[in-house]
Amino acid sequence: PAEKPATKPAQNAEGLQSGSYVQVFSVKNFDTKSRELALVTKNGYKYSTRKKGDTTQILIGPFSQDELAAELPKIRQIISKDAFAVSVK
Repeated sequence: PAEKPATKPAQNAEGLQSGSYVQVFSVKNFDTKSRELALVTKNGYKYSTRKKGDTTQILIGPFSQDELAAELPKIRQIISKDAFAVSVK
């Protein structure tokens, strides 16, 4: 029998998987060498970016609902106290 192709998770226009993310911050001038991004990667998180108008959102995820409940408080404590959950469709 022919093998089925592996199904990839759904992606939106920005190439992000659908799901729950944590937005750690947003900036007008995205700098991959910023102190904030270094904090994200130093703590073992991978980030994605999403353009909204003239700002770039920095998102960590996607997370399941259970993971989100566990990770959001940690992210607020170690990376950004103002981090919040966002849903990407």
